[in-house]
Amino acid sequence: MDVKSSLVVVLTLFLAACSSTSHAAARPRTATVPSTVQTTTTNTTPANVTEAALVGSWRPVFIAGYHGPLTDPPLGVAPALSFDGRGHWGGTDGCNGMNGSYRLARNGAFQLVVGGMTQAACDGFPPTPASLRSAVRVELRGGRLTFFARNGDDIAQYGRANVTARVVLPSMTMTAGSSMSGHVLVENNTGQALHPIGCTSLFYVFLSNASIKPLPFFPQCAQVFTIPVGQSTYPIGVDATYLECAGPLGSGRRCLERNGRSVMPPLPPGQYQATLWGNIVPTPPPIAVRVTP
Repeated sequence: MDVKSSLVVVLTLFLAACSSTSHAAARPRTATVPSTVQTTTTNTTPANVTEAALVGSWRPVFIAGYHGPLTDPPLGVAPALSFDGRGHWGGTDGCNGMNGSYRLARNGAFQLVVGGMTQAACDGFPPTPASLRSAVRVELRGGRLTFFARNGDDIAQYGRANVTARVVLPSMTMTAGSSMSGHVLVENNTGQALHPIGCTSLFYVFLSNASIKPLPFFPQCAQVFTIPVGQSTYPIGVDATYLECAGPLGSGRRCLERNGRSVMPPLPPGQYQATLWGNIVPTPPPIAVRVTP
C-alpha cells in the first residue's frame, strides 16, 4: 500500500471514530427516581419568576422533612399560600392563618417575612408557609414554584390552588369606631361543592398593624356551610374598633356605653391591614386600610 492510500485509510478511520463518538454523546440517557425522593434535576428549563407569575394562590406538593398529608382530606383544610404582586402574602398551614411581606428580586432572589399568625393549638400540621422564611431563591419549573435554601436544597414546592379567595371592600379608608360592609369572592375550581365548618358566618375580617395584633375569638360551634362550584360571594363586616374590652372591674381597655349597651372602643388612627381570618380557603393577602379620626 503506497503512502497516499495509507493516508486515505487513516483519515477514513478517524472520521468514523469521530462519528461514532458524536452519536454516543447524543444518545439519551434516562434515570429512574423513586417517587418518595425529591430532586432538583429536571429537563424543564427554570423560568425567572415575575410578580405577575407569582400572583394568586398556591398549595404545597412537597415540604422538606415533612411526610404527612397536604390535602383535604385527610386534613380538614388544605395548606395554602397567596401572593398579591405588591409585596404582601397570606396563607394557612391547615390550622393557623398567617400573613406578612415578601421581596422578589432579579434572578429569583426571594425573601419572606412573617408578620402575623393566629395561635390555635394544633399538632401534626405541615410547617408551611412559615418554613419559607429560610428561602433565598424561587424558580418556576413546569408550573410549580420551587423554593431553595442558601445551600441550594429544596425547601418546598407549590402548585396552583384549586380554590382561591379575595376580599373586596368598598373603601380603603374608615373613620375610627365605624364599620363597613364588604364581601369575600371565592372561586372553587375543584369540580365539587365544599362543605366547611364555621360559626355564625363563614368569613371574618379584622384590622391589625405593628402595634395592634388582635387574636380573633369566636364561640365554639359547628355550623356546616356550602361553597358551590364556580364563583360565589359571602358578606363580611369590617370594624375600626378593638375586638375586645373590659368592664369597670376588669383589666384592659374600657368598654364604651352606647344606647344602653357596651360597645368596643375605636381603634387609634393609622394604617392597618384588613386580614381574612380562618383557614376555610387559602388566605388571600391583606388589604391596606387607613383609619382616620
